[in-house]
Amino acid sequence: MKKSKKIIGFTALSLALLSGAFYANNFIGSANTQSTQGYEKVVAEQQNSLKTFDDILGLADNILIGTVVSQEDNEDGAFKSTFAVEGQLKGSAENLIDVYEVPGHLEVGKKYILFLEYWEGEFYPNPVFTSVNKDAIIEIQNNNELKGAEKFIKAKNKDELVKYIKNSDSAKLLTKKQFNVVNKYASDDQLISSSTTILSIIPKEIIEENKHIKVAKIEITESFKGSLKSDTLMLPPSIEVGKEYLVFLKEKNGTLTISSREGSVISKNNSQWGELIRKIQQ
Repeated sequence: MKKSKKIIGFTALSLALLSGAFYANNFIGSANTQSTQGYEKVVAEQQNSLKTFDDILGLADNILIGTVVSQEDNEDGAFKSTFAVEGQLKGSAENLIDVYEVPGHLEVGKKYILFLEYWEGEFYPNPVFTSVNKDAIIEIQNNNELKGAEKFIKAKNKDELVKYIKNSDSAKLLTKKQFNVVNKYASDDQLISSSTTILSIIPKEIIEENKHIKVAKIEITESFKGSLKSDTLMLPPSIEVGKEYLVFLKEKNGTLTISSREGSVISKNNSQWGELIRKIQQ
């Protein structure tokens, strides 16, 4: 079957940061223009709900100072910027993080104060960060001058802004998020017992994709455990149309996703196939 390639819009990614359950249920379930419009509406509603700078400080999981050191196209309308963290005003983060924004918001070599949400999922190798409000991205020029977010901030320079943030009660509202993402299970038995659904499938058509995800129309060739109501599934980018795979899925936020970042999608050509089938059927 001819592959129909579409690109996952960045609004879908943004919504994933806001609500993993909504993202999975709507994007996976329909994967069409209507779902994209739904993401745009939800993202716009959040943007519009942030009326004051304190709203932004309260919503942000992380408030970070740093420099964009590199960028790459995520092939979905977004760019992944590698952000070198030089100061942390709220939350904690690694020295280098991945920040996803549409083109034009961040530039390599420039320094920023960013107000970020983050999200983790089985398809992305690292936590995914994005700005809580695109109008609140602040560039630092000449070490202390500020550019951007004029409608939100009154501070005349970086030092004033940092002082305000440190003294703000809103910035002290720390968020607690648990994503329970497994990189790889220690054994086949753990993978099997932790998966609520185990299927063999053949992808028939790629509906949408980016560098980390392919959304495919699938044919289920056998159900070993649990069931899948939809004929659409989000899969790693390595999968190919027409080939058969053994997939291990778990329920998360009311929907099904792969059980772990590694080892949850096995090609029939893989030497593990027969042994895994045997263990599943025990």
